[in-house]
Amino acid sequence: MSRIRAALRKLRADWMPARFVLRTGRFYRSPAGAIELDGPADQRQQMFEQVARCWQHLGEQEPYWSVLTSPRFKVSRIGSTGDEFYHSGSTCLALIEAFFSRSGQPLSDVQNVLEFGCGVGRETTALASRFQRVVGVDVSAAHLALARQAASRHHQSNVELVQLASIEAVAALPEYDLLYPMIALQHNPPPVMLEMLTQLFDRLRPGGYALFQLPTFWKGYSFSWQEQLARSNSLAMEKHVLPQAAVYASMRCYGLDPLEVHEDRAVGDPDIVSNTFFAQKRVCGG
Repeated sequence: MSRIRAALRKLRADWMPARFVLRTGRFYRSPAGAIELDGPADQRQQMFEQVARCWQHLGEQEPYWSVLTSPRFKVSRIGSTGDEFYHSGSTCLALIEAFFSRSGQPLSDVQNVLEFGCGVGRETTALASRFQRVVGVDVSAAHLALARQAASRHHQSNVELVQLASIEAVAALPEYDLLYPMIALQHNPPPVMLEMLTQLFDRLRPGGYALFQLPTFWKGYSFSWQEQLARSNSLAMEKHVLPQAAVYASMRCYGLDPLEVHEDRAVGDPDIVSNTFFAQKRVCGG
């Protein structure tokens, strides 16, 4: 445990400036930017393919850094920091336990977890040590190859890894008791983020839970379909937001009741509001 705490202290020092402060209510009176969410399904798929190309490239060049953007986890240094990198994933279990405990929900009901955006398996192996079955999903074959190696090192036969080839492919994923996407959805354009989130809600079993993070506000941010599609050749890691109103509308549509929502520090930018949501899917409609 002390080793994990030490790793986390180093990560915080690398990620955030010493004076990084999130002031409560800093955007209380800020207007929203124009964010286009609706448009043709084929163009939304083109955006998804942009993201997939970017992350395949990152997976081939800097797979560990792409997950935790600290210089410590560049390929040139991962030989000495790899253990620290994977040990840091163990904190996901404490996070899950905390949300379930505060909401009075029985974590023992969770058997099957879907980790959306599993990357190189940093948290996958920790989840597999706690739950009966873990399905890790990612768009990058390069990342998944390393996740497969991580599961093999831990001799975990209860891990299934799936490469997502399209937004529609989400509908073919197995049903699960807990949806867990962290620092993953935010790299998708808002229309893609929303469509994938709704499809993931649909695969969640009645009575199941969703614990997920995404940015919901960015000072000065706007989104245009036309501008996004014009960047078709870009391989740069992007960051986007999905307004809270869209998140809650999707929850209502798929029968999820919010249990908690917290502003988090997952993005590390005081101009961005990132939220972690915890919700449960109703057993009966209504």
